[in-house]
Amino acid sequence: MPLRPLDEHQAHRLLLALAPDLADPVATGIMATAAGNPGVLTELGEALSLAQRRGFAPLPAGLPPHGPLAARLRAAVAALPAATRDALLLLAVEPTHITDLSALSAAEATGLVTISPDGCAHFVPRILRAGIYREAPAGARRAAHLVAAERLDGLAALTHRAAAALGRPDSGLAHRLATAAAGAAPAPAAIAFRYAAALADDPSRLLLNAARSFWLAGRPDEALPLLHRAASHGGTTRPTGPGDTTRPGDTTSPLPRPAGNAIVRARARGLIAEIGLRGDPLPARDALLDVAGELLPYDRPGALSALLLAGEACCRAGDPGRFVALAAALDFPSTSAGLDLATPSAGVGPPSTSAGLGPPSMSAELGLPSASAGLGLPRASAGLGPSSPSAGLGVPWTSVGEALAVRQVRGLASLLQGQDESAFTEFRAVLDLAARVGDPSLLVGAAMAGIVVGQDRRAAALARRAAAAASASGAYALVPAALEAVAYAELAAGRHDAATAAALDGAAAASRYGRLDLADSLLALLAVLAALVGDRATGEHRCRAATARHEEARDLADWAYALLDLVEGHPAPAAERLGAIVAAPPGRGSTVLRVAVIPHLIEAAGAAPGLDAPALQFDRWARRTGEAAWLAMSARCRALRARDAGAADDHFREALRRHDAGFALAHTELLYGRHLRRRRRSLEARGHLRHAAETFQRLDAGPWAAQAARELRAAGERAPAPVSPGIPARPAPAGSPGPPLTAQQERIAGLVADGATNREVAQQLHLSPRTVDHHLRNVFARLGVRSRTELARVLND
Repeated sequence: MPLRPLDEHQAHRLLLALAPDLADPVATGIMATAAGNPGVLTELGEALSLAQRRGFAPLPAGLPPHGPLAARLRAAVAALPAATRDALLLLAVEPTHITDLSALSAAEATGLVTISPDGCAHFVPRILRAGIYREAPAGARRAAHLVAAERLDGLAALTHRAAAALGRPDSGLAHRLATAAAGAAPAPAAIAFRYAAALADDPSRLLLNAARSFWLAGRPDEALPLLHRAASHGGTTRPTGPGDTTRPGDTTSPLPRPAGNAIVRARARGLIAEIGLRGDPLPARDALLDVAGELLPYDRPGALSALLLAGEACCRAGDPGRFVALAAALDFPSTSAGLDLATPSAGVGPPSTSAGLGPPSMSAELGLPSASAGLGLPRASAGLGPSSPSAGLGVPWTSVGEALAVRQVRGLASLLQGQDESAFTEFRAVLDLAARVGDPSLLVGAAMAGIVVGQDRRAAALARRAAAAASASGAYALVPAALEAVAYAELAAGRHDAATAAALDGAAAASRYGRLDLADSLLALLAVLAALVGDRATGEHRCRAATARHEEARDLADWAYALLDLVEGHPAPAAERLGAIVAAPPGRGSTVLRVAVIPHLIEAAGAAPGLDAPALQFDRWARRTGEAAWLAMSARCRALRARDAGAADDHFREALRRHDAGFALAHTELLYGRHLRRRRRSLEARGHLRHAAETFQRLDAGPWAAQAARELRAAGERAPAPVSPGIPARPAPAGSPGPPLTAQQERIAGLVADGATNREVAQQLHLSPRTVDHHLRNVFARLGVRSRTELARVLND
């Protein structure tokens, strides 16, 4: 009986049981290759060397040759006709250019390949492709590459010619290949640069370009071994003066020196630190600051890139280290090339983007050339090829992009020193400059700056631009970070459904493109979003998944647990959890998160002593934003801490005047209604509590609705009982329009209508099966249907 493929978390647990010291990027590479096959995962996990487990050496090119699965597959392939074996080798070399699918009939009949309705052939299991290629004689591999080169053109043809030429250094071919790769999308460029490095006299820069491109394509497992080679490569280039620079997109011009390869080594160490930044920000911060210091005298854009990343690490760790001093040492005016940093330069628009690039093919996964290499971006387009700043450290931006980076570094330095006014000035300048850049990494930074200064909607728009540009160009590793910024911006704006949608998409992208630590952070954010509406089953399920692998998500998970305690009427444990986040020592906890949780800490602890400093900190921050939503939240906090009932009334009324409609307004009305009821002003309380209960019910925040209903009954009004989380709503008459579905219910209904089981829905949306069942029953009730078939028909009408 065939085993069900393992999901991502199950596969990762299996690998860690086999190799507890397995690095995350390596695990993602094995999981991509195994595609959930337990046998492949087991054989690969058991066969890894220490260097492979830690990312210093490339992963095996296929299954262990003497393992039982490899032996079975080898025997099955050997039993095929010679013509079929030849066709399998051609398929392994270039899967998109098999002209005669009939030659694969025998392999299809034995289950070694599947052929989709659109005529694409796929190996089963996926790793068989690497085994077919590895076990073919060198001459046969060379001939297959030459056949593919004849059928293709552009970078794809050059890449196959390079593969056929391996073993014979050819600097001319390496140069042509690197030049063609400089304008390509990351996935095909990565393979081309790696082949060029194998043919070149001095491979160090080509190794760095290949690693950078693999990282952007979502293959950190391929990037790390190349980076370790580049970081330790001695090189042969001649030292020259510091005036020499590399032209963007030119892989032949000298790098800034005193020693070109010293800069390559520094950039390689910087990219290694970037890959590990989310999982362990403190070591990444120190490595990036070292890199920035080394690059500063000779490679100012590289130093600036390293400082941007180091600033992110400092904010995540809550500890600036040497960032402020090093940022101050940067000669800001000379980086701007005469551009006025206070005002965006007129007439400088964002670079164009190129759409239509698909995801990396299996060629990228297994290190073989792909026909998609011919779909690379033109060199002047989105700036996302290997010559763009998104592609790694030390590549020049446009003057506007560099000005934005400078203002971002200044803002981060001010923020980390507690100079909020200066930080806000710099971050607002970043937002103005962001309209004129197209680089996704800069746009994500600008979006986070927007969140800090309270420009939530503007931040969400910038982050969506970043996600779209990164996806269109094939820089898939940048997509989840952009979607994370969208999610935080939408959460800050109070649009919880939009935040949930962005976080779900971001978590899926992070898992797909090798960023497990970011996937877990997004899961923890999803837990917070579930906890905000009081969904304990989903919140706890997501917290457990988010913290099973990485500690970075712990504070977000604690925020989620505190929210669940708060909605269920347990303020003391909520206050304890949130207080620990706010008071976390340097080196632990996000600087921004410490501020974000303060309103909930004040709700849990009220006028308790010891909260004056955080309350003042939040009030000052809200006033600096000048945004109504945050001023409303600040007024609510002052109301909850006021000892005088009249002052509390004034603050609550101010909050209600400033709030938009939605969850935040309902929350404040609940708190104000409770305040009025406890002061025996029940008649005044009822209107606020009634509106809060109705809003929470409409937003599917059942526990909050129940709390408002209890307060309303205590105020002397009979309130309708809200729907219990375990009981479906009363069915609507068949064919009649019931209450509209919530965003969560719409997602579940759509997946079920497409044929997904409850288990599959739970995995995709990171819900507990019990929650899926509850939501599905409510969907049936609201739509007046009785089966999945009826549901599909209603949704498709």
